[in-house]
Amino acid sequence: MRPTPQPDIPIRAVIFDIGGVLLRTDDTSGREAWEQRLGLATGELERVVFGSAISQRAALGLVSEDAVWAHFSTTFALDVAQREALTRDFWPGEQLDTTLVQYL
Repeated sequence: MRPTPQPDIPIRAVIFDIGGVLLRTDDTSGREAWEQRLGLATGELERVVFGSAISQRAALGLVSEDAVWAHFSTTFALDVAQREALTRDFWPGEQLDTTLVQYL
């Protein structure tokens, strides 16, 4: 059985994944330094940040980024300055895949 042809429907939106697709982690040194400070295994900080229930809720727009980092600040017993440093040091290794962006 052949599918019934559909009328031409204009594309009204295209959705792209950002994390790990358009934005890739090229340098994990900031995260690794924090793992050492916190006594975590290699890659564990990233797993906690991206795999936690609060981060999943943030990805759905249910909680703010500030609430996520406040949660990790409490989890790891960080003061305000340490929280700001962790937040700052977590992201610099992310790089936009300009080749993919140009292709799109």
